Amino acid sequence: MDMLLRGTAGGLVRVRVNGGPPHTAPFKPVWDTEDERTAFILSPAAVATGRQGEGIGQAQLSQGMNNLRKDGVDVIVTYGDPNFYSKAGFDRITEEIARAPLPLSYPVGWLGKSMTAEALIQFQGAPTCIAPTNDASLW
Repeated sequence: MDMLLRGTAGGLVRVRVNGGPPHTAPFKPVWDTEDERTAFILSPAAVATGRQGEGIGQAQLSQGMNNLRKDGVDVIVTYGDPNFYSKAGFDRITEEIARAPLPLSYPVGWLGKSMTAEALIQFQGAPTCIAPTNDASLW
């Protein structure tokens, strides 16, 4: 498994598995300036069904988290399968801790991970998301 590119904070992380095409994991800023912590959200991502189980998704996630940690990001949140993300240390969070940018249809999938030694505490300010994910049908 080759890591191709170290993205910058908010950039893309590209991973090549077994000589195949690169796969990309997008991380974007999520909270406004009312909170002193830097938080990013992992935008929706998936691995093609035929390539699942090869470690592609976990490799993308791991590389992305390492890059964000190096860039000083304090928290990462995502909205997805708790079984997958718990392998990388994500825990279920409530909207009392971190409001979602839009109403959640699957609240159990709202997950967070502190990238520091500090526990997650309630965020201040309103969350935002990038235009392609600013669609209630995705949440």
